[in-house]
Amino acid sequence: NDTLLTCYRMGSFDLNVYAINSIGGQSATIARTLDVNRGFLKFVKNGRWEDKSNWQRNDLVPNREDFGVEMLAKCTIPSGFTAECHDLKIYTQGGAIVEPGGAIFVENMIENNAGEGELLLKADKEKHGVVYFREGDPIAQVEMWMDVAAENREDTVWTYKGIPVDTSYVRNRSGKQKVYEYTEKQSMNDGWVDISSMMPQLHAWQGYKITDTLATYYTFVGKLNKGESHKYELSYTDYKHQNVGRNVIVNSYAAPLDIRGFDFDGCKEEMHYMVGQQWATAPKYTAKAAGNRGIMQPGDAMYVTAEKERASVIMDYDKAAMCEWTDDEDFNVLRIAMKGVTYSDTVVLIGCEQGSGEYDNGYDGTKWMGAEKMPQIYASADWGQAAVNADQSIVGQNIGVKAAYEGELYTISFDPKRLKGYDQLYLFDMRTQIYTDIIGGETYSFTCTQRGEEKRFTIMRDK
Repeated sequence: NDTLLTCYRMGSFDLNVYAINSIGGQSATIARTLDVNRGFLKFVKNGRWEDKSNWQRNDLVPNREDFGVEMLAKCTIPSGFTAECHDLKIYTQGGAIVEPGGAIFVENMIENNAGEGELLLKADKEKHGVVYFREGDPIAQVEMWMDVAAENREDTVWTYKGIPVDTSYVRNRSGKQKVYEYTEKQSMNDGWVDISSMMPQLHAWQGYKITDTLATYYTFVGKLNKGESHKYELSYTDYKHQNVGRNVIVNSYAAPLDIRGFDFDGCKEEMHYMVGQQWATAPKYTAKAAGNRGIMQPGDAMYVTAEKERASVIMDYDKAAMCEWTDDEDFNVLRIAMKGVTYSDTVVLIGCEQGSGEYDNGYDGTKWMGAEKMPQIYASADWGQAAVNADQSIVGQNIGVKAAYEGELYTISFDPKRLKGYDQLYLFDMRTQIYTDIIGGETYSFTCTQRGEEKRFTIMRDK
């Protein structure tokens, strides 16, 4: 008779096979070698991935080498946990919900037969769900937090993003949002083109800036971009204008990218974090290990500058993609905003062990000055003027300003909520000798005696 043999491990196994007759007699033993290829485990009860009781064989949870997964129920991958398997097949009655800070690592293919809402990557204000995979075109619903609300709505607050699916309309929007897309060939408005009136369909690998009337979750629905390398053919316009060679690249994968895995050709190997009028995308989430360079989380956008025609950046998925969430728990971050009569600007100071005092790709960002009528604030670093400056400590970092008009009144304010370990911290005006309490939430108003640049302030721990 045929016998069904179930095996829960891959490999080659030596078997000794024999028959027993009705009176207990045993036949001669026949040696056989059994080669076991990869099989599937079934998730059969709604609940969390790591709970063994939710699996058909409840003493076993899959791993990326040995098993695929057949998802026959709704599965949750919690924050701080990475679910692993070789292949993932979601049936119509199944689903996978990746909580903020959770991750799925799939060595090969994802197949989603349950629909967009049943492969859901959730987000909160700090992090979002991550999916790493190489093959397949699974449709998914991806949340992204848009931190675009200013305390004072007289200001415009931009967030700079790409989308982590192939193409999607913006869902959950207020109806009053503004959406711009970037092109290097556009000489006006720093390369940004207003597409708000088109109710735009957004596309992978394109840089956008978005503002809205309130901070909210945006939802994007489309096919996740699978794990094959993406090549940016950078634009380099042959006529001179202020944006010549400046391109925006984005991470349109559902997994974080370590920029050390990028291949640069014909462009500056410096990736500048995007800085808006009142809001800066500092490297909020970076790898914990000392010496790591910056991480592009899904949807992150950066500037990179081509120095000639046919320059390129290749995002090598094998070298750059990461299969888990990374955070910045060891970072101190201070945002400083300077507001004039009409315009405002922001600088970001970072204290972390990876900051060297020199230009560190992925942590530091060069300051690109705006129009003459706009006041500017920047970190005055040893390597140059910085919109984002990372050093071993925030204390001792110097700040420069550029006045738009002689005698114009400027007000400096601080966002210290991501500072840790400071009981007191001060902004010191080297001209007036005035201290301003950063931790206490004070603001500081000042004027400049003339237009132009001036290294004016420093950060101090004590008076």
